[in-house]
Amino acid sequence: MIERKTRAVRARQGRSRAINAGELRGPQILAREIRERRAFRLLALRLPAFVLPAVVLLALFLTSCSRGEEALNAELPVSYSMIDHGTWVEAIDCSYRSLALVPKGSEAPEGFPETRIIRVPIERVVVASGHYDAGIMMAMGLENEIVATDQPSDTWLLPEIKSRIDSGDITFVGLWNAMDFETIRSVKPDLVLVSNSEVGQELESFGFPVAVTYNGLDNNLENRLRLFGFLGTLLGREERGAELEKEIRGALSKCQAAAENRPRPKLSWSVFFQNRVYPLDGDFWLAEIMEICGGNYLMGYIRSGMMEVNIEEFLNKNAESEIFFASVLAEARVETKADYLHHHPELSRIKAFGPGGVVVRPELIIFQDTGRLKNIIEEVAYIIHPESNPETPRYYFHDLP
Repeated sequence: MIERKTRAVRARQGRSRAINAGELRGPQILAREIRERRAFRLLALRLPAFVLPAVVLLALFLTSCSRGEEALNAELPVSYSMIDHGTWVEAIDCSYRSLALVPKGSEAPEGFPETRIIRVPIERVVVASGHYDAGIMMAMGLENEIVATDQPSDTWLLPEIKSRIDSGDITFVGLWNAMDFETIRSVKPDLVLVSNSEVGQELESFGFPVAVTYNGLDNNLENRLRLFGFLGTLLGREERGAELEKEIRGALSKCQAAAENRPRPKLSWSVFFQNRVYPLDGDFWLAEIMEICGGNYLMGYIRSGMMEVNIEEFLNKNAESEIFFASVLAEARVETKADYLHHHPELSRIKAFGPGGVVVRPELIIFQDTGRLKNIIEEVAYIIHPESNPETPRYYFHDLP
């Protein structure tokens, strides 16, 4: 069974900061979406190692999308809340679990199991949440606090992390479905970050302090932004976390203003793998960014679940797409539209592959270098409206001629 609070987070005694919990979806929907995510993870585990960074993370982000200003300002289910109780801080993680952040040597508050009492400052972190949290920790200057990960060296595109795994400074503890708990115990973590509530419960049963940074339901763009502040407070970098979140929100507002009264080009972003199509539903936070930056994402009617889409349905829905973000996984590296069409000739029906159309190849590192989300947003904005955004060096996206 998956533990889940089905009520909104209520105001509690103490100084509350940024709590705005919405209605939560029921446990039946949660269970269904977790089954869907698990099924796709099994697919990911059968892929070559270099494919895993994108596929695993694509399976990890399930959310909904709104448009323009609504996407930036809409009231959404909120996790990552903090409540200051004076001598300790209560943190609400992404599974709506209350954690007590207590200074080392101080008395813990009553009512919290030991695994939910997090002794701060935190010095040793196991990142068992894929690649996403590590990128944010690096942006906060906390890469040396990472002592273990659930991702092997050959899936990492961040050289700082990969080199430390290769040198033994970071321990590989096994993938999410086969973690070695004794290895985790040997690195003596102050905290284990996980992206799965079930894995979190199992780790808790072994006595490890756990924070869930993904719950499969509420991973919208708003929560992606709030994660910066949450991890900042959790890991003792509150000011830096707030600074990063403010910078990203500022970039979104700037891009939104630049797109005002501009045409909204039709665009698509999908993963093609072995004649299967996976729209950008699992990473809808990216779709929200594209909408805010002035695009019209054509697959917005698919809102959750890493689900395969019929190729004919996809082609019919996206035939008028003017900008196509062409994720490349199992195929050989592509450098031109013709290269991509060699693998998927059926895409010639999409406008972006014709004269005047724009086809962009996202680099897989965007799913790991998450601390630089501001830069990713600026590149997306320039791709959609180059006439109204400053040209920015391309690192995460490359045009296919």
